[in-house]
Amino acid sequence: MLYRLVCLNGMMSKLHLQNHRFKHSPGSENWNEQLEAMVHVINGSQDGNNKGLNQMVEGIAALNDMRITSKKLGNIRHDFLKEVPTGVWGEITDQFLDPEGDYYSETSGWGLLNSATDVLWHKDKPTLASYNQNAIITDGLIMAAV
Repeated sequence: MLYRLVCLNGMMSKLHLQNHRFKHSPGSENWNEQLEAMVHVINGSQDGNNKGLNQMVEGIAALNDMRITSKKLGNIRHDFLKEVPTGVWGEITDQFLDPEGDYYSETSGWGLLNSATDVLWHKDKPTLASYNQNAIITDGLIMAAV
């Protein structure tokens, strides 16, 4: 999971960060060992290769350059995010297209990703399904951008 610190939207990924989840409290079991393992993820493995994290960063950069037209939005939905329920997709596009919203001027894939993570991360009662949908959308948008 990554945080966009400007708004504290959480970004999940099963493709790029699937093996690197742990409770963030120092009181959690094996916290020191888990934290040390995460440092290796951030810095790369012992041989300097951190393919998953590097691919994710490259994908996020590509999202910033990807312009969202109505045709591109349809392509993303039907080719990369078809597993996302229609109601959730409606909430996300409503947020993305809201002229009074925070992401309206961000006509990039990055703006669409932030609309999605905003909708899914800030639910009153988040569920495992909303976290899984967050990962599907993050991974799907990165695949659409690269």
